[in-house]
Amino acid sequence: MLTDEFGPAKIQANATLGWEDGLYISRDGLHLFAFYAPIDVLKFGMFVSTQAPGCIDSTPFLRGPLLGMDFTTNPYGCKNVMHSDIVHASRASINDDFGPWALTVFREPAVWEGEPVIIDNGDGTFDFIYDRSTDDNMDDLYWLRNSSDFNPVSAEGQQPFPMPPNSQDEEGNPHVERLGADDMILMYDNDVDGLPDITIKYSISRDNEVSWTVAKELNTVNSASPVDVQGHLWQDGSGNWWIYFASVRGSEGKREIYRARHKTNDLLGDFDDFGDAEKVIGTGSVSDGSGTIEGMGDPTLTSNGDISFTVVVCRKDDPTYSRCDIDPWMVRRKP
Repeated sequence: MLTDEFGPAKIQANATLGWEDGLYISRDGLHLFAFYAPIDVLKFGMFVSTQAPGCIDSTPFLRGPLLGMDFTTNPYGCKNVMHSDIVHASRASINDDFGPWALTVFREPAVWEGEPVIIDNGDGTFDFIYDRSTDDNMDDLYWLRNSSDFNPVSAEGQQPFPMPPNSQDEEGNPHVERLGADDMILMYDNDVDGLPDITIKYSISRDNEVSWTVAKELNTVNSASPVDVQGHLWQDGSGNWWIYFASVRGSEGKREIYRARHKTNDLLGDFDDFGDAEKVIGTGSVSDGSGTIEGMGDPTLTSNGDISFTVVVCRKDDPTYSRCDIDPWMVRRKP
């Protein structure tokens, strides 16, 4: 931890036994969105990979609040189908705890939805961008444009993001930064089926999201690490642009949170021009020794530089249906 800049890391009050992943905190720090599934997604995924194709009863894996999620409706004729929905929590001020999670309108049954980001268009409307599972391309980016609400009240009008940057590969964890009325930068995780590495790619729109450039690898951030993911742009009070991201590049061999400063702050002219990365938050240990911290990620920042992120903690024993949990944490930037 960069203790000269940040206070101690704290788990958020609305953490549950559900799997809270893919966080997005609003710039004012009052809203928090997340991917949510009331299971240990890792343990469930490992179990599914050992089963023959067909219906799988996910009931034994359920834990944590269900939040009214619909696991029954599905096109496959199964008793139930596990999936994730996007949830939202809010608070009145940055000095308060976040309230409990509630489902958003992005809660389609039998579809995995998550990793949202909300874009303020500056005209009273917002774009809601996220990833979701598809039958053809694993995960693709989806969006709902020009909502009059920061937390949309209707999912009507949601549609796939353009191709490019959507492709036959798996796109996830989008982050979009609006730099002007027409200029925007998109970053996302690029997971190519059959390859071990996951990298950050980026694409630029100069016509207010009508079209996007062919996506490129973010070479000054991506490393020899097998995982460089979850890029998030943040501008400090001096006008410098930073990228915060998660990577497996330290001696611990676990996913930790890093950052790098853009050398010129000319994001549109030469976006792929970041300096050396430094570790911001590293894995620690569980104080009572009951488990281990297996990694962290999903850094998103408020305007004043507070960091919202996730932490994965796993039990030392290995129960059949539940071993690991991922929860929202926060560090406050010192004045």
